[in-house]
Amino acid sequence: MGRGAWVLATTIAVVAAVAAPAVLKVLGVNDWRWLLLGAVGGALVGIPLKVYEDKIKRVFQRREDSVLSLSRAALAGGKCRVRDIADPTLLGVHRSLESTQPPYVRRDVFDEVVDNLRPGSFVLLVGDSTAGKTRTAFEAIAAALPRSRLVAPETRDVLDAAVDAVAAAKESVLWLDDLERFLGSGGLTVAAIARVRSGVIVATLRREELHRLTEGDDSQLGDDVRRVLDQAHSIALERRFTAEEVGRAEALRSNPQISDALEHSGEYGLAEYLAAGPVLLAHWENAKAPRAKPRGAALVTAAIDCRRAGFLAPIPRALLTEVHEQYLSQRDRPESVDEAWEWVTTPPRRATSALLEPSSDGHVKVFDYLVDHVQRASAAGDHVPSDVVLAAINHADAPTSHDIGHIAMPGGRYSLAHTAFTNAVHLFGQEHEPDRDRLLVSQHELALVLSEQGEFAAAADEFRAVLASFVSHFGSEHTYTLTCRNNLANTLYQQDDLAAAAAEHRAILEARLRNGSEEHDILISRNNLAIVLNAQGDVTAAVAEYRAVLEAKLRSLGPEDPSTLVSRHNLATALADQGDLTTAIAEHRAVIAIQVRTLGPEHPDTLLSRNNLAAALADQGDLTTAIAEYRTTLAIQTRTLGPDHPGTVRSRRNLQAAEAELRTRGEVDQSRPPR
Repeated sequence: MGRGAWVLATTIAVVAAVAAPAVLKVLGVNDWRWLLLGAVGGALVGIPLKVYEDKIKRVFQRREDSVLSLSRAALAGGKCRVRDIADPTLLGVHRSLESTQPPYVRRDVFDEVVDNLRPGSFVLLVGDSTAGKTRTAFEAIAAALPRSRLVAPETRDVLDAAVDAVAAAKESVLWLDDLERFLGSGGLTVAAIARVRSGVIVATLRREELHRLTEGDDSQLGDDVRRVLDQAHSIALERRFTAEEVGRAEALRSNPQISDALEHSGEYGLAEYLAAGPVLLAHWENAKAPRAKPRGAALVTAAIDCRRAGFLAPIPRALLTEVHEQYLSQRDRPESVDEAWEWVTTPPRRATSALLEPSSDGHVKVFDYLVDHVQRASAAGDHVPSDVVLAAINHADAPTSHDIGHIAMPGGRYSLAHTAFTNAVHLFGQEHEPDRDRLLVSQHELALVLSEQGEFAAAADEFRAVLASFVSHFGSEHTYTLTCRNNLANTLYQQDDLAAAAAEHRAILEARLRNGSEEHDILISRNNLAIVLNAQGDVTAAVAEYRAVLEAKLRSLGPEDPSTLVSRHNLATALADQGDLTTAIAEHRAVIAIQVRTLGPEHPDTLLSRNNLAAALADQGDLTTAIAEYRTTLAIQTRTLGPDHPGTVRSRRNLQAAEAELRTRGEVDQSRPPR
């Protein structure tokens, strides 16, 4: 029976090239340190200087434009000091009911945060929405670094300029509240973090976002994001106060806000209650009743789904107006659109924030507590409606389109991801001065989507085009070049060019070992080489390699990490090929149970596992059960992937073969219902 294995594909990050000395002199740069650095860069890259003089001039012009943008899109133009901030709500702290913030209740992790605010450090506070992450981070820098320059960019577009500003200052803080807004295409990189040597990076991240970023499928997550998160000293902040923290709050009970919050501390976290998270959640839920504010509630639901789909920037009101009606039911008697907008942008009683906070021109921000609530309550496979995602793409700029694609890919929504990345490539290419690096990254992601859709030849062409650019810019053994080569080698395997795929994966593995690449990348190469070995018939070698890779992943990642499941699935497939069907069937069933819970029953990876379980059952002689499994899998694949997708074709052929075998045996097909 035809089986499939998971290849591991990875995304790429890009870094800026170094200008060579002659070009720097043309631009009026005479500092010997820059000229020496340029000499080294020019020698390594070997780019003809005359060809790139004008291009580098444009790069410097963009940098000047970026600095100007920072002055317009960062708190106080990026020129204030920590001690100048009298109102922490300017940095993202939720507003309180009173005109002033309540006194800070020192959290147990406060000293750990302060102790880690050393030059060159990157401190990340992780917790639920309204757990008090931003307030704790602010109080820590206020205590430890009051004289430091504070640079708080509002958008990812000015992040490069913000890093430049922090890197140039002797004492500085790069403030990244809601870190997910600054990750991904054009976002924070390991190289940027390394430049902040005398300053510190302080960031916050909701726990649900961290889960999404670290638990995504290996082929979609983007190793750049994973590596950025690995650089941080992460500190968890719980929503509920500990007994010691409640004791500190009791000492501040004379403050009316603290006193009120303590009265509700058995039900809510103090910071959660002070931020009015439960009040706003109830306000939204109660509005869904037919005679309440159903249209307003629908606007909020649409905004939450846009965030879940990857629209991390402020959301256009026009987008929400366009899509919200599908969240209304026929029994609703909705208020007017104008009345609904008035309601959602007005803070309710006992709250200082609205459900949708007006942002820049014609845009709104949804209260993140509501997003957290929906994300926690959503089951695996509970996707944002496709029409909403498509509308979001139509309203998105290039980076946001890229972000939407990165959400759609791990969910197995390849058609939506294709649309998102195609739009990102188009928009990046339409820029007056196209950002070559971002354009290449989106082209690379588009190639990954094509591969997942079974368009292997087209994917290979895209990978080759991107690969040529990376070899030119970074050399043949750079991390990003090797990543792209890995993904190209996967398409060779998928096109049955096994000899070429094996040679490529061996070369990539040798290069990664030689260069001291991260263990994660080395394990990816070993997994992919084992797949090709198994396809070539060297099952014994494949099984040995799968076992070694699986053991390493269990130690470093745990049993339910998607990458661990990939290796466990592939080992089960090889064991079936080796004839150990009992073990293979048990392993497939165990993997499927986890996948249904973590990915959903209709995810392409879950369906591939079900196909391979059916193949093992058929080989064991249980044709009736195998046929039933094939039919269920085929029906879902036909509906979600299309009739011509390679996975659908594989299941159809396997079903036909199993039915033919059953007829040959002269047995009755018990999997069909009686007529």
